[in-house]
Amino acid sequence: MQLPTGAELLLAKVSGLAITPVSKDSLLSFDLPKPTDELSRVLFSYTMKLEPLDPVSGSLALALPLVDLFIDHLDWTLTLPDAYDIEAIDGNVERGSDQELSEGLMHLVKDLCRNERPSIELYYRRQELSQ
Repeated sequence: MQLPTGAELLLAKVSGLAITPVSKDSLLSFDLPKPTDELSRVLFSYTMKLEPLDPVSGSLALALPLVDLFIDHLDWTLTLPDAYDIEAIDGNVERGSDQELSEGLMHLVKDLCRNERPSIELYYRRQELSQ
């Protein structure tokens, strides 16, 4: 797994158990359990510092880690500060069907991928200007 540039891993779990990935040449590796009939759930959380949001409107280019595993289903949650609305999105992920676009919380999904970096360009606007 390769985190986006400048990202710091906070938490990693495989099938509910905390793991400590090994880092080498900007790649993180970890062991998966022996294959069974069940899917292995891999969860990771990371943080990274971005440029400050524009006080009026703007866009953010965001990406998830590059993973060489086959991904059956990916869930990605993004949150903007309360003062901002999400106006539009563009990228190789889709908006979850259970959410309105203008909320500051965005649920994104992607099904069936491998060796692909899920990414999005998110367009936002300050709430007072959206009304």
